[in-house]
Amino acid sequence: MAVAVKNSPETATSSPFDRLPVLSLAGVVYLLASLVIVFRLIPQLSAAVLGTSAVAIAAQVLLMLAAAAGLLYLGGLLLGPSAPAGTRAGIFTGLVLLFFILLLTRWFSTWMEGAEESHWIGRTVGIVATGVVGVALLLFAARLFFKPGFERFLAGFESQGWFSTWTHKRQQGLRVRRGTIVGILFLLGAGIWTLHSHKTLQRGARDWGFNIPFTGTVTMNRSGVGDAIHLPELVEQNPVLQQWRDETEGLKQSQEDRRTWTVDRYVLRDQINSKLNKDLYVKINDPAGWFKSKDFTTGDIVPRADYEKAKKELLAAGILPTSEEEKDTVAVPPTEAKGELTYETLTILPHVAFTVPLLLLALALWFAWRVVNIPTFGDFLIATEAELNKVSWTTRRRLFQDTIVVLVTVLLMAFFLFVTDQIVHQSLSWKWIGIIQIADDEGGDSKGSGTKPW
Repeated sequence: MAVAVKNSPETATSSPFDRLPVLSLAGVVYLLASLVIVFRLIPQLSAAVLGTSAVAIAAQVLLMLAAAAGLLYLGGLLLGPSAPAGTRAGIFTGLVLLFFILLLTRWFSTWMEGAEESHWIGRTVGIVATGVVGVALLLFAARLFFKPGFERFLAGFESQGWFSTWTHKRQQGLRVRRGTIVGILFLLGAGIWTLHSHKTLQRGARDWGFNIPFTGTVTMNRSGVGDAIHLPELVEQNPVLQQWRDETEGLKQSQEDRRTWTVDRYVLRDQINSKLNKDLYVKINDPAGWFKSKDFTTGDIVPRADYEKAKKELLAAGILPTSEEEKDTVAVPPTEAKGELTYETLTILPHVAFTVPLLLLALALWFAWRVVNIPTFGDFLIATEAELNKVSWTTRRRLFQDTIVVLVTVLLMAFFLFVTDQIVHQSLSWKWIGIIQIADDEGGDSKGSGTKPW
């Protein structure tokens, strides 16, 4: 006896990566990791292994291109053919949003650093506020991806064909399409060549990147250390000044000038320069030797209280002049330490002079290929070629004959107009008519430009 058994349909287990927002954000993470490998890891390894010569840089660029192609191919395999519509557009949009978030966060951090420099807020408060703003912008962008309207936008954006190799009507309008591609490449290539020939990219920084906020350091040599190094009590309290003193002890002046130090900008400001407050210390400038009895010589850094006490004693003894101008020149503010301010950077593009033209060339090739495959523009080019095919093109012989006819006609018309102009000119300048009067050489000025009134 047969028994009917009802089989329940098998249901496939769903994965979070089946959703467009999740897969798009995962793609952004993969792309960021790829950019770190291509533009950060490979340049560092190349510089450590191959050096920084021109040949090494060329090899580094080739390695970067090979790694970029390999990672792009791997990403396509991981994405697979069954990815939700709009995933590629979502990855691109997410990367662009991340770039703008970095710009906005860096702008806000600049404002916070200025507020910290003015002592409105502390350094910790500035760092925390900058981090909060950056995280808030990231959360806003992530939330935007999960809105249904934004998913429809991404699907429509991708349907334009910018993120696929799909060809619109592959076998139609080939000649006009190829001509359009050549024209676009010629225009964009001319721009790239102009950048190279004018050396525009060589004038700026070698690498493009973002300064990481609150990571500023100051690099200075011996002449930029300032007067803090001459204050023993301050040196004993500050490890940085002790290091400067120990490293320069016994060195010649020329050796000291070549020595450089790197100090955190906030350590320099708060632990060194702030101690050289003009209300606390003064620098002696006494070429006349008025303070010699007080063991003060030119260049000494002394507490202001000691200086004021010595000044009163010298005034009472009549040694120090009573002129205010002369007295004020004895004590000058100490010189603060200063140097070149640099930041830790997040490199976006290394070796701009090489990578930017290559990226522009790659984008030009992709743009020229995709723009002729946009359905609307592609149909226009196909229709244009169809109309050109309807044109009845003349033969070579007929073209030669027609060209001769046109040239002969132009020459005859030019000769006719010349003769007519001469006849009219001579007739109107005849003395019995006198409409056009020509000045005599003797009646004009010394340059022969005199004229007579009508």
